[in-house]
Amino acid sequence: MISKIKKAISSRIPKKSLLGPAAPDTNSNPKFVTDPEKILKVLNAITENSVWCTIPTIVSNEVYSTQIIEVIEGTKLLTLKPLDSSQGNQALKHHKQLKLTTHFNDIHISILLKEIVAHKIQHSPYYQTPFPLRIYYPQRRQFIRIDTSNFHLTFQGVSDRTRATIGGTVENRASGYY
Repeated sequence: MISKIKKAISSRIPKKSLLGPAAPDTNSNPKFVTDPEKILKVLNAITENSVWCTIPTIVSNEVYSTQIIEVIEGTKLLTLKPLDSSQGNQALKHHKQLKLTTHFNDIHISILLKEIVAHKIQHSPYYQTPFPLRIYYPQRRQFIRIDTSNFHLTFQGVSDRTRATIGGTVENRASGYY
């Protein structure tokens, strides 16, 4: 009986009248950067600001650190410093992949790097890997992000009921205070 009522009600509602956003494209995920030009921009931004990257390994609970030394646009290669541990370097040579995680502009970034090759120049080791196909960047936005950490808005007003003057400053306390 209830199923007949539901069927009768749903048949009266036209499909076009349902509100809400259009169905998302299953080939694109807004939390990932997949455009090669945007990937290059993110990698260059990480490199220019000397952000240290941590590498959580699948094999153990160890977390290692490295730094992107260079982004080579022509050959689409990343150059990385050796890991901060000899055990991590041995594991990286064996597994040839890692997950790089860092924070940039207060946004968590995660990059899966594969086909990592160890090199040496004059007894100085380094690693090279092809550009990633995508970067996990969950708060990527269509518009520019405005830094509000030093944002102070002063205001002053008069109460309609008591005619008292009220003033103050509105500050952004949302960031960094959790």
